[in-house]
Amino acid sequence: DNKIQTPTAMSEADKEVNLSSTNVVETSSQQAQSISNRIEANQSTTQPASDPHPERTPQQQKQMQENRRLGSFPSDLSSMKQIFSLKSKSQMARERFSMKAQEYLDSHKMSIYLQDAIKIILDRKEEKPLDLLTDYFNTTLKGEHILLREYAFVSATQLNRKCFLQQIRKVFHSTPYYHTITGLDYHQMICLICSDFPRNLMIETIKTLPLAKQTTISAKSGTEILFEQFDLDKLQAAVCIYFYYNEFMENVRTLFQ
Repeated sequence: DNKIQTPTAMSEADKEVNLSSTNVVETSSQQAQSISNRIEANQSTTQPASDPHPERTPQQQKQMQENRRLGSFPSDLSSMKQIFSLKSKSQMARERFSMKAQEYLDSHKMSIYLQDAIKIILDRKEEKPLDLLTDYFNTTLKGEHILLREYAFVSATQLNRKCFLQQIRKVFHSTPYYHTITGLDYHQMICLICSDFPRNLMIETIKTLPLAKQTTISAKSGTEILFEQFDLDKLQAAVCIYFYYNEFMENVRTLFQ
């Protein structure tokens, strides 16, 4: 009798398990369908989100839209300008020599240097202006033409920016006994080379730097952050990057503001 009843009992238990599983599946499907219907109803009645920054002017909003458009990935990659050239020096030299005169002047912004040289010649009124012009471009090739010049001229071209950063490293190189410095002191040191170097650029740079001998970023803002101590090497590197790519940094800051 036991042998006959055992299979019967097992089959009835299996039926109960299958029945309960079917009920659970049906209930879950009904709940999922109900949730889906609620989501669709909410999406149909939801209004578009308002601007999180309503205080922005129409010009700022237009600039934000333009930045988003420029930051989007283009569908046609052939129109993208390469950041790094894969051409050899000989190829670049051939292209440079094949340029027309106006193309060469515009490409290297030579008009800035010519206007600056002519202004110096007119101010000094020397008897041999060609010698002065030669000295001017020799000084430019050495990278010393940006010393004690205004910020507008220092940041006018890529060559000027490179020369400015090279002069900073020459004048204010790090030593084994001088590892930390405040942002204010470093800004005053830079002002010895460029008297109107913007303080705001220094503030925006050190906002992203960790404090000296720490891994945390300062919670201070505005001019107060200039009194914090920073590692000299890290501060120099950050200033170089932010100054050389200032336009790019400003666009990124505006885009994610």
